[in-house]
Amino acid sequence: MNIKEILLKNKSKAIDISKIDEFSQDKILNKVALALNNGIKIVHFYIKNATDKQNIETAQKIRQLCSIYDSLLIINSRVDIAQVVEADGVCLSSQDVTINQAQKIIHDDKIFCSYISSFENALEALENKFDYVCLDSDINPSIKAKISSLKDIKIIEVDKEIL
Repeated sequence: MNIKEILLKNKSKAIDISKIDEFSQDKILNKVALALNNGIKIVHFYIKNATDKQNIETAQKIRQLCSIYDSLLIINSRVDIAQVVEADGVCLSSQDVTINQAQKIIHDDKIFCSYISSFENALEALENKFDYVCLDSDINPSIKAKISSLKDIKIIEVDKEIL
């Protein structure tokens, strides 16, 4: 068993903090702390309408919370921010850099997640050896079932939180 498998063992639920109306670090940290206290073991984080400075400062504080709760911090889309805050990994969508490009920035000992919205995305994630996938909440149930039946794919349920 490699380090990624050990880190992901018994982790099946995540929370995604990525959409907010108005940036409030306190509100984000309170939401993350509550989620971690309630058993969430993976936090996906990156606020698109916040500055890089706000994202980095908040991610560093989330990193500290995750350490207390033996949980993982995964940064959405931004490999550079994942590197700066020493996140456990990064979640990439089809619009982001490729996993090979990401591995040149943060080493391949980090966790790589693929955010997928179709069966084709799932096949690409398998081919590119992503450590796990997150399914779009709007994905068709029959496609979700088809993806779930794929051998060698680890799916982690992600709760999309809007603050």
